[in-house]
Amino acid sequence: MLLLPITGFNAVIILAIVLSVAVTIACFLFPVQNIELDEKQTLLNSWSLNTFIEYKVLFISTVAFLVGLAYSSVLGFLSIYADSLNLSTAGAFFFVVYALIVTVTRPFAGRIFDARGENAVMYPSFCILNIRIINVKFHKR
Repeated sequence: MLLLPITGFNAVIILAIVLSVAVTIACFLFPVQNIELDEKQTLLNSWSLNTFIEYKVLFISTVAFLVGLAYSSVLGFLSIYADSLNLSTAGAFFFVVYALIVTVTRPFAGRIFDARGENAVMYPSFCILNIRIINVKFHKR
């Protein structure tokens, strides 16, 4: 979103095409070795509902889906709202800051996830996100 005001729509599309072609070419340059499957993995090739759905994570997956749906609704509205306030550059800057924060916090979250399990990362993240969404709702201009 920061490139669009500077370079224009056509330049952004050309950049996306060039990067897509570069990634496609890079995929063929990496060696891929055949993987030997053991008995348990061979059983996973069967076509049953248990193959596709892990029932132990159904609850947290549903919660993650609903939180993601709420967050995507806010993000979809953010761009339009920033434009209505003539803050399109600041609105685009949000996504850059968001990407930087995710890049910085992901290694720490990964270590906590490995040490204490998924609940130690997911539930506090959902709670903080809900608090922030509620904050956005009650924020006055």
